[in-house]
Amino acid sequence: MSTHDYVIANADGATVRADINSVLQAISSNNSSGSDPSTTYAFQFYMDTGDNTLKIRNSANNAYIDIVTLDSTNNVVNVAFNGTIKLDGNYPTGTSNVALGDTALDSVQAGGTHNTAIGATAGTAITTGDSNTLIGSGAGDAIVSVSENTAVGFNALTVAVTAQNTAVGSAALQAYAASSGTGSTAVGYAAATTATSNPITAVGTEAGGFQTGASNTFLGTSAGKGTGSSTAEQNTGIGHSAHSVLATGATANTAVGAFAGDAISTGDDNVTIGRNSGTSINTGQNNTLVGSFSGNTTTTATNLTAIGHNAGYTGTAATQCVFVGAQAGYETTGSNNTFVGYQAGYYNTSPVSNTAFGYQAGFGNSSSKTTGNHNHSVGYQAGYSLTTGNNNVSFGTQANFSLNSGSSNVTVGYQAGYSGGGGVASTTASNNILIGQGAMASAGDATHQIVIASQNGLGKGNSTGFIAPSTGGVFQGNNSANWSTTSDRRIKKNIEDNKTGLSAIEKIKVRNFEYRKPEEVDPELAPTDAIEKEGTQVGVIAQEIKDVLPDVVTTQSTGCMSVQPDNITWYLVNAVKELSAKVKELEQKS
Repeated sequence: MSTHDYVIANADGATVRADINSVLQAISSNNSSGSDPSTTYAFQFYMDTGDNTLKIRNSANNAYIDIVTLDSTNNVVNVAFNGTIKLDGNYPTGTSNVALGDTALDSVQAGGTHNTAIGATAGTAITTGDSNTLIGSGAGDAIVSVSENTAVGFNALTVAVTAQNTAVGSAALQAYAASSGTGSTAVGYAAATTATSNPITAVGTEAGGFQTGASNTFLGTSAGKGTGSSTAEQNTGIGHSAHSVLATGATANTAVGAFAGDAISTGDDNVTIGRNSGTSINTGQNNTLVGSFSGNTTTTATNLTAIGHNAGYTGTAATQCVFVGAQAGYETTGSNNTFVGYQAGYYNTSPVSNTAFGYQAGFGNSSSKTTGNHNHSVGYQAGYSLTTGNNNVSFGTQANFSLNSGSSNVTVGYQAGYSGGGGVASTTASNNILIGQGAMASAGDATHQIVIASQNGLGKGNSTGFIAPSTGGVFQGNNSANWSTTSDRRIKKNIEDNKTGLSAIEKIKVRNFEYRKPEEVDPELAPTDAIEKEGTQVGVIAQEIKDVLPDVVTTQSTGCMSVQPDNITWYLVNAVKELSAKVKELEQKS
């Protein structure tokens, strides 16, 4: 190790040779020494053995510039510089910049600092911009004076005019030219490649690829990719192809899951969460779909809420509907419907204002579908078979289970209108009120029947009412044995005296009898017509009194005859009056 003044004086051959060898040794060892060479030249190398630093003399030959420091312990080289390192192309001004690549950072001026550009034309237009990191051919090649941008990939962030943007991936934020604001992030091949407004966050291959609108966030391959040049704004898409075709005008949509909301074009304010949820929505608005395949084929629906796997699956135009539960409202396209529970309202296709709460409540029919309106079913499989019936209320497990085309029924109780008392389940029945466990109308097509029973009450026929507290009696609040009737002269006309009296009463046969058991009932009637009451009873026989007073006998829709004793009361009044007259006549004769 040695230094030399690089001047060879005239001397004998041996001395000159020794001096030449010293020069060569100084050159080969980079003038290594513990002290500065006594004679210096511009661009002269000097290895300072005092701190193991390789230095080079500046062009003015008035100072050394540190190049590298040798770490002999770890056998590594530490690069130290103060200024700009340029490994290719023209040497720029500025400080603390690093450039590698043809024309990389070639335009940096004195104000440009702490920039790193690696790749042909990377950061080639930067003049006074600071702290930009640009890696890849053409990366940030149009950035001029903005700072703190990061671009990694071919043509990434090529035309940025704002600061603090991050682009990672070939062509990521390639056309980004937002005139104000900061903070866009794109990661992935062609991510947000045409974005022009900020901020946008796009992560994934072609995520937000053709979006030019502001305040969008996309995560996943092709998420929010868009078509052409879309100005959609304030959208969030997370998942492969989520929001993949957003077009101009689409605003404030949120999609989470592979292909979620991937057909939304101009719709607004839609929330789709789950794989393939809302995958067919295009112009629909204000929809909330949560669960895989929820609202899967919905297209133009508005204000639809579907929560659960396959909930509202085929509801193409369902409007103002709420479906909660797996496959709830699966085929519903009508409006103002609410279905809550697994497969609730499943086959309701085009109804309006139906409500179903419970497992398979208001389920419907796979062949004829449900089109009836204003039906309300609450309970496990309540209103299960409804098709064209309207205005039905079914409350209770399997209440009105078999009702299909019947309308205006109110049924409350476990299996009411379906199974109980040996009756026939209501199918086409209408205008009935059935209350109680197993309360049943007298026939599947019954009309205008009221049945209130503690258990398994069975209607007595159309246009009848029946209250059955098991085998007990029915009491009025005033403890009266009779019902009050309206009898105001002002509502009556054609008023005349009735003459039926004693002669008819005398023909009435009052009988003692017992009720037959169901298996003993005449075959012309149904076993369900039997009266569950034991012991000797007192009363009349309808067939017998019919010959005397036909107006008090009614044959019900079941075929069974009943007696209405109201008129008999007034005939008894006439009979008493007749007897009173005879008594008075006898008294006068005596």
